[in-house]
Amino acid sequence: DALWGISNLMHSFGNATEPDFKALVPTYDRVLAIALLVLGAVVAYGIVERILGGEQGLGLSAVPRVIACVFFAYSGLGIVQYATVNSALLSHAWDRELSAANPNAIISATPMDLSTVHVNMVALTLMALLISFLALIVYLELIVRAALILTIAVFVPLVCILAIWPRLAGGAVHLAEFLLGLLRGKFVVATAFFFGRSMLFPAVLGVAHNNGEAAWVASVVRIHA
Repeated sequence: DALWGISNLMHSFGNATEPDFKALVPTYDRVLAIALLVLGAVVAYGIVERILGGEQGLGLSAVPRVIACVFFAYSGLGIVQYATVNSALLSHAWDRELSAANPNAIISATPMDLSTVHVNMVALTLMALLISFLALIVYLELIVRAALILTIAVFVPLVCILAIWPRLAGGAVHLAEFLLGLLRGKFVVATAFFFGRSMLFPAVLGVAHNNGEAAWVASVVRIHA
């Protein structure tokens, strides 16, 4: 089960855990219509604040702000999809290493007589359960990431329209920062998984690195197993 979980996780960094933007189009269009309905109210509030002497009101800058924000509201879905596709290329950086073990990167350790090896079944079972649990957690994290990207993309038109008023422009900045963090999250998870697999893989197969250096994680795993 642990091997199946790891194998399934290795193939989860591809398109299987990428957001489906086609299913988002009807919802995005409806939110865009709602955002355009409140456009007049947002501009009016900004102009009123400027008339009353507010520092964050709308003056002559209202025209370029409206044009820019409406443009991003209409093209927001395409921009998010383009950014998602390009950021997904980073998560494929370790595809060759994660798809299968590289026999040239490791060499056989000193020969062992298997009849003299004592296996701690309790430790081995607990380790397998832990690996299965962690693989499930990482897989669910990738699924939640895709769902969050879709959820944030839905509200892009509304946030863009609200950003016309300088007082509410900070919401667009925070949304862009959070979305950027989600887009880079898959690459971070894939890199961490590859790093952990590189340290634990020699212990699982009973092999040693070809550089002759000892790996402390592999040693601990072999001792407890």
